[in-house]
Amino acid sequence: YRAPEIMLGCMKYTRTVDVWSLGCIFAEMLSRKPLFPGQDYIDQLHLIMNALGVPSDDELYFVTNARARKFMNTEYHTRPLAALFPDISADAMNLLERMLVVDPHKRIEVEAALGHPYFASIRTVEDETVASTSFDFEFESEELTKRRLQELIWDEMRVFHPIVS
Repeated sequence: YRAPEIMLGCMKYTRTVDVWSLGCIFAEMLSRKPLFPGQDYIDQLHLIMNALGVPSDDELYFVTNARARKFMNTEYHTRPLAALFPDISADAMNLLERMLVVDPHKRIEVEAALGHPYFASIRTVEDETVASTSFDFEFESEELTKRRLQELIWDEMRVFHPIVS
């Protein structure tokens, strides 16, 4: 369920990455099988491009690695995503197509996805809660030394096995 921008070397994790993942899960729920069951990230990118087509150079602005950009300029045998889902509703297809867009800036936003007509019959806005703050991922940027990693593992182990302390 990794978004193309992550597999292509973009290190900035945004909410659109989550939207991509949710689109993959949604597709799996609709078809009862994984949409992009690649053996590795290269194979998965091939499957994505075969299903969605190759974005234009302008849409690949987020790919800064020259080798990754060259990889994306390969020719693919694209077929419409709708061909993979012949029996789903027009609203489901529209939502899926808007979630699974290679260009993260063109991908549907979370709020727009929640307000999509596909969810109209089941969504109750008044019952929803909204997080007061965003989750801080800064801990992922920490450069871990071997010693620091050992300390973190030890601390985590002690949480579950206090007798070790």
